[in-house]
Amino acid sequence: MSPLVRLFGSLILSLYDFASHYGQGNFHTLTRTGDMSRLSDFGRILNGEYSDKWIVTTANAAPNDNVKFLAQIPGWKVVVVGDRKSPSQWSHKGCVYLGPKDQTLLGFSTAPHLPRDSYARKNIGYLYAIAHGAKVIYETDDNHRPTGNLTEFILQPNTTGLRYAGINMFNPYNHFGQPTVWPRGYPLSSVGDNASLNYVLDDWKTPSIQQGLVKGSPEVDAIVQLTRTRKHLAPNITFDAVAPPAFVQSGVFSTLNSYNTLFTYDAFWALLIPTTIPSFVGDIWRGYWAQRLLWEMGGSTGFFPPNSFQKHNNETNFADANLEHGMYFKSEKLLEFLGNWNCNPRNSFFDCVIALSDDMARQKFWRKADAEIIRHWLQDLRTMGYEEPKRVPYSRRKHHTHTRHRKRRKSSPTNVQFVPEVQVPPGVDVTASSELLHHHLANVNQICPRLDIRPPRGTHKTFSSIVLIIVLKPPGHYSNIRTYEALYGYQFTHIAYCGAQFNKISQTTMEKVTIVEVDVHKGTFAQNCLIKTMEMNYGADGYLLVSEDTLLHVWTLGVLPQDRIWFIQTVSQNTSRPRYKYQSRINARSFMKAMIELEQANKTMYTTFNRRLGDNRNHAREDSYISQVSDIVYVPQKYKHEFLFLADLLTRNGLPVEITIPTVINGIEDQRNVYHLDGRHVTRSEGSALQQQFHKNFNYIHPVQIGQVLKTAQGVEFFCKTFIPLALGS
Repeated sequence: MSPLVRLFGSLILSLYDFASHYGQGNFHTLTRTGDMSRLSDFGRILNGEYSDKWIVTTANAAPNDNVKFLAQIPGWKVVVVGDRKSPSQWSHKGCVYLGPKDQTLLGFSTAPHLPRDSYARKNIGYLYAIAHGAKVIYETDDNHRPTGNLTEFILQPNTTGLRYAGINMFNPYNHFGQPTVWPRGYPLSSVGDNASLNYVLDDWKTPSIQQGLVKGSPEVDAIVQLTRTRKHLAPNITFDAVAPPAFVQSGVFSTLNSYNTLFTYDAFWALLIPTTIPSFVGDIWRGYWAQRLLWEMGGSTGFFPPNSFQKHNNETNFADANLEHGMYFKSEKLLEFLGNWNCNPRNSFFDCVIALSDDMARQKFWRKADAEIIRHWLQDLRTMGYEEPKRVPYSRRKHHTHTRHRKRRKSSPTNVQFVPEVQVPPGVDVTASSELLHHHLANVNQICPRLDIRPPRGTHKTFSSIVLIIVLKPPGHYSNIRTYEALYGYQFTHIAYCGAQFNKISQTTMEKVTIVEVDVHKGTFAQNCLIKTMEMNYGADGYLLVSEDTLLHVWTLGVLPQDRIWFIQTVSQNTSRPRYKYQSRINARSFMKAMIELEQANKTMYTTFNRRLGDNRNHAREDSYISQVSDIVYVPQKYKHEFLFLADLLTRNGLPVEITIPTVINGIEDQRNVYHLDGRHVTRSEGSALQQQFHKNFNYIHPVQIGQVLKTAQGVEFFCKTFIPLALGS
């Protein structure tokens, strides 16, 4: 044997060892078959960069602006899968391009079974990403563009959030403010269902499959396009971008498509797109198939506010609707089949994947070829060293799907009634947006029936990205919700009411509003309302907490800096009742215990918190906290995670709101950077003379028993002739 041959043989073995080390079983396929002519091409493809975050997309034309945008997202690598229509010299910096020849050179077992130029060629892109170190994969196509850098998705193992508590089907468009629209593949028999407003807020395992909504032209079927949009015009369907994500529990289905979807590592098996059904059905069927299997491994799905945009003219016609005919009606049968399907308890997870795939072929939801491709797909995953998920047999009595994580928290799950900001329905003239104002004026007229309150002229200042949280202290105060809607609903599009026993009381109100069920112990632990609302993960710019007995002068807030904390000034005794005297040995011990926990959890945060707290109080005693009236506070989004962590820590150690909130604020920000609100604190006797205490330039008055004031003729006159006109800007 010549030295050159021996050298070449050593090179082959070295490359084989390298490939095996990274799970590259496809290289093993080439060397075993002796196809040395393909080795150089394979080496070129194999020599791609490794990354734990990959974007997989398709392209049949030169790189467009959407693909170029994907290529510049920090921390992500892009693999583009082409077809025979794609330019032979397709290239763009930051992208790996897999042309038709490249797709076969990789040697994946799945590749020979994929039709040429099929949308299912994305499967090769998924495998390539997995082979090159992917721990998370985001899929899209070149017609979509993210509106950010994909930071809206959740990558950490656990998260807090809302789990949908309804049954059967979940319509994500309804959750984000479009109740009359549905996604492509949603069963028509479920379109008119009265969707549940009930959710459970808790700590959950992060959803294995996460889908963001798409603005502009989202994924809707031909029926929606034909009946709700104008022909040859790009639809402009909007969603509530501030609404929190929603997680879907086992036993409930929703639609998943392949255009703005993220898969975590434990769901990589679910990436496979079937080949024997039309492409506009294939990703939907894949989503339903995957959801049923997620129930067997403790996984879940999550839906997120719009974080991508697609624009195209509406060219849908009856021919398109006819092509989708099978999807409209067969989806119901598929969901019935999947809901009743069971896997042998003794099977491994991959055994369940194969069993369900075979059963779907027997039921003719796809053809036998797809069941066979899934076997090759799983073989490729195993060859690359992919770790098969552990089986957690599904039971309708035990929702293992959403594993709760209780290491940090001892609180029980929180019931939430969530209502989004309803959007203008597609196909309706934009002037219909005034419907929201007319609805608000109807609430106003409940208070002021004899006054002719007309819609204000011009635009008004709304806080569409701030969540207003109103603390309802006694449960009976749910009856005042309509009043708060009249006072604040025109300025704030997202209001969360927080109090105890809402499921027993909220049914008596005619308002559909967001309610977070928290026992605030007559206001002593009102900070729990702020903590729980933050844990819902609204896409908000900030959170404004107000007690029900604080009259908020909403017209004064527009000029306040929304990137700074707002808090009450240190209250002097000549304008207020004395400060609460919570300085006690019990609270001191509780505070010290919290600080010990903080030091153990995060030494850096502990040091910074103590130093800043001492600087703000001109001392450095570690057993010192701050007590202050805390009936109104605003926390911008940039402080959320630090504030939430520290407030939760102090609260769990039994510290009340008048200690928790001011202590956390003084521990995370220099007092010179806090915006101190200008308000009036009155005695109970002074509160009855509200007109005399009121000044329109104040930010608030406290305390004011709004419900009691409105029972007097003077109170109604004040609100109808003074307060509400100012709130409406009229």
